[in-house]
Amino acid sequence: RNGEPFEKLIKYKKVLPNVLMRFCTIELKIRTAKRFLRNPLEIGWKNWINAVGILYDEPTRLNAKQKKDVFTRWFPLGENKVTAQIIDDFWAKKNFKLNLPIVRNKTMYGNCDGCFLKSEDQLAMLCKEFPEKFKWWLDLETEHKHRGDYGYFNHDRKMHLLKDNVDRQQDWVFDQQGYFCQANLGECTG
Repeated sequence: RNGEPFEKLIKYKKVLPNVLMRFCTIELKIRTAKRFLRNPLEIGWKNWINAVGILYDEPTRLNAKQKKDVFTRWFPLGENKVTAQIIDDFWAKKNFKLNLPIVRNKTMYGNCDGCFLKSEDQLAMLCKEFPEKFKWWLDLETEHKHRGDYGYFNHDRKMHLLKDNVDRQQDWVFDQQGYFCQANLGECTG
């Protein structure tokens, strides 16, 4: 897919998701899985254990307080101290390549490549190395900017300003750890 379900959801909601309104995760992942598992014509389960792929080197996510729900969360990778490097080493030995570079112990483009929860550093790398993917996110903000703060994935880090900054930089800044990652506005969330 090329973002069509996400675009359809945004069109329905009339705003972009953000840190306070993570409806993309809720609707496209959590509720979709629940609907499938609960549907008597599909699976019909009432309770289940949800295996979540959070790694050992993601302590903030791994140790987050659990919500009371119809399913129990289980973190097999975290519990077994599996890190991003272990995953990368595993795939390096296989014929199939994920082509997801690990930089400073983070998968730069995995899952939702332009997610507002990713660090400024990760989004800057996406902008530089995959401008067509970054443009998709930028276009959504451009299309919704008339909605004020609800027209941006992160109103403190607008995509067009990040792109302008990336376009002005020389390549060396991408090798300098922390250049794009000032923590004062939460840019280092990823």
